[in-house]
Amino acid sequence: METIENIAADQNYCEMIKMFSNDELKSWTMDQASIQSYEYSSSPEGAASTASKTIVSERNRRKKLNDKLLELRGAVPKISKLDKASTLKDAIVYIQDLQEQERRLQAEIMELESKSLKKDPGFDFEQELPVLLRPKKTRYDHIYDHRAPISYPIKVHELRVNSMGEKTLLVSLTCSKARDAMIKICETFESMKLKIITANVAIVSGMVKKTVLIEAGMEEKDNLKKKIERAFSAFRLCNSSRPNNLLSDVGTCVKQGDLNPITGHHPLHLKKSPHLPLRFNSDGTFKILQVADMHYGTGMLTRCRDVLASEFDYCSDLNTTRFLKRIIQSEKPDFIAFTGDNIFGPSTDDAAESLLRAFGPAMDSGLPWAAVLGNHDQESTMTREELMSFISLMDYSVSQTNPPVDDLSSAAEGDETKNIDGFGNYNLRVYGAPGSHLANRSVLNLFFLDSGDREVVQGIRTYGWIKESQLRWLRSVSKGYQGQKQDNNHLEEASVCAIPPAMVFFHIPIPEIQQLYNQQIVGKFQQRVSCSSMNSGVLQTIISMGVVKAVFVGHDHTNDFCGNLEGIWFCYGGGFGYHGYGKARWPRRARIILAELEKGEKSWMGVERISTWKRLDDEKLSKLDEQVLWQSHPSFKMI
Repeated sequence: METIENIAADQNYCEMIKMFSNDELKSWTMDQASIQSYEYSSSPEGAASTASKTIVSERNRRKKLNDKLLELRGAVPKISKLDKASTLKDAIVYIQDLQEQERRLQAEIMELESKSLKKDPGFDFEQELPVLLRPKKTRYDHIYDHRAPISYPIKVHELRVNSMGEKTLLVSLTCSKARDAMIKICETFESMKLKIITANVAIVSGMVKKTVLIEAGMEEKDNLKKKIERAFSAFRLCNSSRPNNLLSDVGTCVKQGDLNPITGHHPLHLKKSPHLPLRFNSDGTFKILQVADMHYGTGMLTRCRDVLASEFDYCSDLNTTRFLKRIIQSEKPDFIAFTGDNIFGPSTDDAAESLLRAFGPAMDSGLPWAAVLGNHDQESTMTREELMSFISLMDYSVSQTNPPVDDLSSAAEGDETKNIDGFGNYNLRVYGAPGSHLANRSVLNLFFLDSGDREVVQGIRTYGWIKESQLRWLRSVSKGYQGQKQDNNHLEEASVCAIPPAMVFFHIPIPEIQQLYNQQIVGKFQQRVSCSSMNSGVLQTIISMGVVKAVFVGHDHTNDFCGNLEGIWFCYGGGFGYHGYGKARWPRRARIILAELEKGEKSWMGVERISTWKRLDDEKLSKLDEQVLWQSHPSFKMI
């Protein structure tokens, strides 16, 4: 007689076999069709071809099965043996362990929830939970206040108050099922100090339904409904009547001035903004931290790639978070530039939550930061437009979805300039040092461009590229800066900064970077340049602008070099995130960019020097490959 454990193991085994067999059946069907085409071939060697094709098909089938097994071995932390049977057995045991852990955690959470209901209404339930049992933060919590206690939005579907007699009212509340919905509903009703006769909370068709009998007269019916609405407003509940679109969610719950349909109250959020405008420090420096390819997933449960075997069991997205916190604390940058693939879409089912976790250290630092998108960010639950809109609303972010309409209109070379491709094309100005005669003037420009994700060109899939509309905008904005008026009172000193230098940030490298393989570079060229097959003329546009001194990209994680193309430096950030591919004995890294002003006789002048170096995520945060990218005086020798 089979035990319950054996039956469960058999069920898990069957489910895993199905996972493999579906793909195998598809490939077998395709292979059979190919074989039939050989059988009806007019070739005199038709029979031999059929036999050969059968062998090839069988090899392909076995290869696919082996590939699936390799994927499974990568997902299971402990494999006893490498044969197929042992792999499947270990996977079944691993799944059973996870299921048991889930049951145990759910039991502990329910016990803590029941205890919390007996405490004061203001009791912070989540803070009493062990760290690993605390609910995940959602996108809404950080949008309101990323340091505030967790408070999940609950969509209210229906609120009814009916009379059940002379002095009894029936309150029926139906809302969406959220992780802490029952607790919030109970706490809300407790906070109103109502004379509750009886109450019931149940899950009905995936909804939480709260039914309460209250001792109150008919004349209190309307006032009671308003009182309940006001109480739920304090918990920042959002009504379900808004569209099921993330941009609509953000607009309803974040924009000031919009009324909540159920409460009639204004939302509570006020975005935390950095001190603007961006400007150089009083010591004449402005330091930028470039973070390329974080590839953030969900946090602790997202595994690392390409690390030592001894590090694998304890490595996750939290290593990426820790690295970002360390380098912010060590280098003390003035600005952080995230150059794409900030999250790895396929590894998360909630893009907003992953963004909030990925950018969390930047928000906690209070530093201004900006981001562009890579080719993986949009592969989860948001479009590229939604991603950039969401990022622009995050605390201390100075990112923009695209240039303001006024900028597009004033910089237009034609009506088509107003329609710019992509999302995340914008320009940030860095002003002179405080107290200097350039304090109210831009002395350095930072351009951010959307290099796209993937596209199909003539039936062939290729990486995205920067489009002509973006280059037109870039040229026209640059031309506007070249017309800046000089301060006649400081004409001699102002000559250095008459045309502010610029730097450009985007994700996917341009094709010309491949030429640097046989040229002198600073850093490592360890992988093929994964660029688009289309060359849209980015290099020529940047050269023609005459102000761009350096370009910073990501995408190719094991490239971290800087190389010069026709007088302009192109630098890789190097892979930063642990969920992105890399090399086991090649530490994750980040790039630092330092711009320095020239010291005049009376005050700071324009930018004199731009230099860069890298920091490794090792014990000492090792510094390497320091070099000067540009100096205003050509007499100085650059590395």
